[in-house]
Amino acid sequence: MLKRLYKDCRGPVMLEFVLSCILLIVILMGMVNVSLLLKDKLGAVAAAREAGRTYAVTLNANKASQVGYEVLSAAGISPARAQVVLTPNSPGQNLVTAEVACDSPVFLPGITALLGGAPWEKSIKVSGSAVFRYEP
Repeated sequence: MLKRLYKDCRGPVMLEFVLSCILLIVILMGMVNVSLLLKDKLGAVAAAREAGRTYAVTLNANKASQVGYEVLSAAGISPARAQVVLTPNSPGQNLVTAEVACDSPVFLPGITALLGGAPWEKSIKVSGSAVFRYEP
C-alpha cells in the first residue's frame, strides 16, 4: 500500500520541479540581462564624463571623442555600437555637452517592453551625458 502511494506522487512532484526550474531560469536570465544593461549604462556615463572633461581641458573635439571611445572599449563596448557626440556652447556660453549612446543587446524576449522599448527588439539604447564648463 505504501509503495503504491509513493509511485502515485512521483508524477506531480516532477511536474512541480520542472515548472519551478523554468521560473527560476527566467528570473535568472532577467537578472543577467538587467546587469548587462547597467554595465553598459555605467560605461556610457563614464565615457561621456571623460570626453566632456577632456574637451573642457584641451578644447580638442577629436581628442575628446577618442578618449570617449577608449573608455567605451575599456568597458567592453565596441565603437561599432556606440556614438560619442560633443556639443560646445550647447546649454549655454562656455559649456560643453558630451553625450554617449550605445545599443545594448537583450537576450530575454520582452524585457525591452519593461524598459521602455518595443516588445520584440533585440537591443535597447542606453545613453549617458555630462556638461562641463570650459575657458576659451
